[in-house]
Amino acid sequence: MLLHELAEATGVSAASIKYYRREGLLPPGERITTTRQDYGRAHVERLELIQVLREVAGAPIARIAQVTALLDDPDVPLIEVLAESQTLALGLEEPADGQSAEDGAAGAGPSVSQDVAVMRAVAGAIAFDRLVRLLRLLGHASFSILDAMQVSEEPGPSGPPITRE
Repeated sequence: MLLHELAEATGVSAASIKYYRREGLLPPGERITTTRQDYGRAHVERLELIQVLREVAGAPIARIAQVTALLDDPDVPLIEVLAESQTLALGLEEPADGQSAEDGAAGAGPSVSQDVAVMRAVAGAIAFDRLVRLLRLLGHASFSILDAMQVSEEPGPSGPPITRE
């Protein structure tokens, strides 16, 4: 597919695609002529990864470049790329001691590209973090409601007020 087709397929502007290529985030396509290149499925997947890192994780281009450089290095195991991606997604500077990204690598079999595996790990880490935050807020709110009910209610015919266990 040509540049404009790649832009349509991914929802990323042609200008952004060119920028990502200049910054080294996206490899060049197969040269057709001096001014035209053919892009494939790997380019679509890389752009999807870049979009997740930019829009969902809020990552700066420099950090995305680190992740894509790791992905493009055949000597770096996928588990290291996943660890870097999760620390990026969670806003951490370095992986915590004893933490690893092995959970995300288990489902990343040979039919899934490394870009897709990393994209899923990042999205999963962000979704999990948001879920934990939401559950904490809901838990806090429910305990506050229970506390308010205890103060305002008096034991009546229905029994004693609800208490936390």
